[in-house]
Amino acid sequence: MTISGSAVWGHVTGVTQSNVRTFTGNWTGTGTIENSGDAERIALHSAQYMEGEVVNTGIKTVSLSQNVYDAGDMAIIKYRHGVDSASCLAASWNNYTVPFGSLGYVQIRIESIVTGNTYFVSTSGSDAHTGLSEAQAFRNIQTALNTVAAGDAIVVASGTYTEALTIVKTGTSTKPIYIHASTNLGVTVNAGSSKSIRTSGAKSDYVIDGFRFISTSSDGQDTPYNATISLSYNYWGDGDAFEVGNDRFTIRNCYIEGSVYIYGSDCLVENCEFNGTSIQYNAITERSQPSENNIFRNNIIHDYLQRGGWTLSYVHNSLWQGNTLYNIGSSSVGGSGIDCDGAGHANYGCNIINNIFYNIQGECAILMENGFDSTITGNIIHDSTTGIGFINYNIDNGADPFVSDSDHKNLMTNTIITYNLIYNMSENGINVKAVRGNTFSHNTIYNADVTTGYWGGIGLAAYDYFYCPDWIITNNIVAQTPKTIWYQGSPAETIDYNFYDTFTVSVYGVGDKTFSQWQAMGFDVHGGVSNPLFVNAAGGDFHLQSGSPASGSGVYPTPV
Repeated sequence: MTISGSAVWGHVTGVTQSNVRTFTGNWTGTGTIENSGDAERIALHSAQYMEGEVVNTGIKTVSLSQNVYDAGDMAIIKYRHGVDSASCLAASWNNYTVPFGSLGYVQIRIESIVTGNTYFVSTSGSDAHTGLSEAQAFRNIQTALNTVAAGDAIVVASGTYTEALTIVKTGTSTKPIYIHASTNLGVTVNAGSSKSIRTSGAKSDYVIDGFRFISTSSDGQDTPYNATISLSYNYWGDGDAFEVGNDRFTIRNCYIEGSVYIYGSDCLVENCEFNGTSIQYNAITERSQPSENNIFRNNIIHDYLQRGGWTLSYVHNSLWQGNTLYNIGSSSVGGSGIDCDGAGHANYGCNIINNIFYNIQGECAILMENGFDSTITGNIIHDSTTGIGFINYNIDNGADPFVSDSDHKNLMTNTIITYNLIYNMSENGINVKAVRGNTFSHNTIYNADVTTGYWGGIGLAAYDYFYCPDWIITNNIVAQTPKTIWYQGSPAETIDYNFYDTFTVSVYGVGDKTFSQWQAMGFDVHGGVSNPLFVNAAGGDFHLQSGSPASGSGVYPTPV
């Protein structure tokens, strides 16, 4: 098969252009050195079977790693090396993950991992063709989707395809089906007011790579069913909905003007841009019991009316990592960057790590509703309404099959919230209602303005007469926040080693307390009140200056 685009191998030490020899074997492209110094890359461009030769002069040690552009999962890198050309050619091929650092010759190649046929689609093709070569390309993507079997690939030439696609065949865990744009983002699928892609029945094991999907098919405020890409077999409550999902779908390197709805497990969405164009409500929704072990990473998500990510009802073990979310929500609709929403049930393992959120309006950048055993760490949240919110509430429709006690407010939530930076909130830093047993440590909250909010920097509040016992709140910095803590808790909390530039705590039913009175209650005995000496808080740099009295606390505990 032909893999279009370029495959690039980076290296940790410098190599010069003179180190690249003439490429041999079935090589049809050219090899170049890109950039300079440690940022140099060896670039091998379009070829059916690529094999090249690089020689190390003995001055530098070369260490290669994979970074494939455009080819996606349709290929794997292998290499071999030796002290001279003959020993190199006699050596065995190694997977790219095996490092090398010896002197001599190196050969590099790309091997296709497509086990079946490759079908081609082009705007100049014909559906009367076989599709098995570029000269015999199909005209429509749907024709290829109707033709493929497990292990096959579809390569779509650049252009605009006015189609609403239906996935009717299924891959397997060992033989996925690849749908690949020949040029990254060079293929536009415009479905108008229909869904760009939907599944017909339970389908699995697809890799969708490099497309632009355009659709005005809009999900509703709380109903994601009309998503642009809908990977769902049954809806919540429809017969066997809890038993059948659409599993192991990968969507990568795509531009999606609309939304994605996932009802399945072991799916991956990465390196995509989601644009809600201010008409869509939710960018990515994963829903119900079949949805677990899904990963959403390194995506850009913006301009949605309600949510960037929605993990909804019975979903377990999700990872949201390295995403950037902005311009989401409003005061009228509400809004969350990522909403881990049990919806009257329980979600477990919603892990939200190293994301950036800004201009998330209405509710919280990160909202946990009946979310358990999760991790929220390394996130940066700024210029939004509220940073992080927790609430547990009763089940609406009977006993939860995963929890013997149907009242989630009594349960230990066991979520770790660490090393998050939250600043310039119009309302609250973190607010908590009827959630028991979390750890909130080494976070920095700056400028949570409670003139329109209620809880201030850290808020522990009751909900329906349930409180927030068994929290561990340590080594945080709260600064430039008029109301530092709003406390409607119980003595079961551990609150210590926190640092404040000024301090006002409101204890429900009692009134405001000074810091000494707060310490007399057994809290922050080892805490302090003073200027934490940020490097440049106004410029968004919350590292601590040398000599900071807050050393050991906050998102950056070691002074610079």
